[in-house]
Amino acid sequence: MTLLYESARGCWWGARAHCTFCGISERALAFRSKQPERVVQELLDVTARHDTKNVLVVDYILDRRY
Repeated sequence: MTLLYESARGCWWGARAHCTFCGISERALAFRSKQPERVVQELLDVTARHDTKNVLVVDYILDRRY
């Protein structure tokens, strides 16, 4: 089993300079993300709950703090 995980939405780069090939709408472009500590805890919890280490991160772009 592979779990899909999203730690952020939007795009911090696109909020500054929207790419011409980007599929994110202007309304969804605002970047928001979870705190790094929360991401780690959620990943530990969900992998234990589902007894798997297979996680696919599906963020458009990762937070630079990670």
